[in-house]
Amino acid sequence: VAIQTTRYDHYRVSLGVPLARALALFVATTGSSVVNRIGLRFINRLQDPLADKPEFWAAHIRDGFSGPLTGSLSRMVDATHQQTQIRLAESAAARIISGVFREEDGDRYSFLVDLDVFREQAFPYDEDLCANLAKQLNRTALSLFSQVVTPAYLDAMGSVPVEEGE
Repeated sequence: VAIQTTRYDHYRVSLGVPLARALALFVATTGSSVVNRIGLRFINRLQDPLADKPEFWAAHIRDGFSGPLTGSLSRMVDATHQQTQIRLAESAAARIISGVFREEDGDRYSFLVDLDVFREQAFPYDEDLCANLAKQLNRTALSLFSQVVTPAYLDAMGSVPVEEGE
């Protein structure tokens, strides 16, 4: 089951309610009773009108994810790609794919932060458990995203505060 949105407002509205509906329909239609994997994926394409060179992003991305944008080759870098696997717990993990790339117009550079947070462990389907796991994964994704971009850039983006119960 996959839920997709191009605009994220708050977890409950953008993902929580649609996911609960989709899972209920899936279970009712297929009779499935076991969940093997639950996860959330956020593909964030950071764009800035001032990003006319890849090294623009060095000031907005934390050192661990900016790679060669801060090194001696920074003026020659045209694109970067990094994939990081993170073990969160015995059955939970995250994958962060990040990097800078040239926009199609050729005049600007964007930065990709592709977050996939998931739990892989079979368990009997339970609506409340799935909802709670998805909420936890949403918070984990937000926490990981804040470890990629600098606090100043996160503030400049006007991040959405997490509401109680999300």
